[in-house]
Amino acid sequence: MQAPENSSPAILIVEDSPTQQLVLKTQLGSAGYQVICADNGRDALTGLKTEKGVCLIVSDWLMPEVDGFELLVRIRNTPEFHDLPFLMVTSKDSTEDAVLALRSGANDFIRKPYHPEELLARVKNLVTGRLLQKQLERQASHDELTGLLNYRSCRSILQTEIDRVKRYGGELALILFDIDHFKKFNDDFGHPTGNLMLENLGVLVQGNIRAVDYPCRSGGGEFTVILPCTDLKGAVVVARRLNRKIAEYHFGVHKNRKLTLTCSFGAAELKPKTDTLESFLKKTKDSMQQSKKSGTGGIAGAEGC
Repeated sequence: MQAPENSSPAILIVEDSPTQQLVLKTQLGSAGYQVICADNGRDALTGLKTEKGVCLIVSDWLMPEVDGFELLVRIRNTPEFHDLPFLMVTSKDSTEDAVLALRSGANDFIRKPYHPEELLARVKNLVTGRLLQKQLERQASHDELTGLLNYRSCRSILQTEIDRVKRYGGELALILFDIDHFKKFNDDFGHPTGNLMLENLGVLVQGNIRAVDYPCRSGGGEFTVILPCTDLKGAVVVARRLNRKIAEYHFGVHKNRKLTLTCSFGAAELKPKTDTLESFLKKTKDSMQQSKKSGTGGIAGAEGC
């Protein structure tokens, strides 16, 4: 099961008949969709765990091993995929079968033989709905300017990570940094320039951390980076790298003047036995304030972790 490498919406076809699989693949591929194929429900479930970006499942009902109905039930009972749109395709012609599929979580139902235009219309509706849903979810969880996670998402993810460490063990670190003299920057160069700087800063931060880390804009000129499986020493290493990259970066030119900035960093490591979300954040913020007092562009790490 392999998807073509392009950015168009991906559809998973689950069909045991090579002929029907080819027909569906041709119809959907000609309409501009990525097409991923699986021969039965078992292979589809395995492939979904590795393929990213699938926005619709188009599945036959009658298949060996894991049929379309069992696949539907398993999808709806898997948190990672429970809301993935599902179009059932079948030769079953009873109303009871259609009702059963819809009541069990199918988003739509189409009988064989079907007209290609009807299939494409149903697929388009489901894909459009899925993409809109993901767009709204991103708008609710991400900061509009920087593209980083917003304050609410930051607190939610941080609480989840704290709970994970308290239950299973491991390490968790936090970086908090603030743009030095951000208000003066906006006053001197204007808010549009300040907003452009924030956009660039978001890209810069995202490009200098691991894929498993969580970069967030906490508000104003303040940013947070959640670092799973990281101790204080590792957090300070990341903070130093970000500090250096930001200080070296030219954010543009304003009236023949290169725009640069510095940030003050604080870092802390979770103490699972005593820290709560609020105490962990406070410890990191106190560390950042200590950095600010020592001068712009500084880094401080909370002791006693």
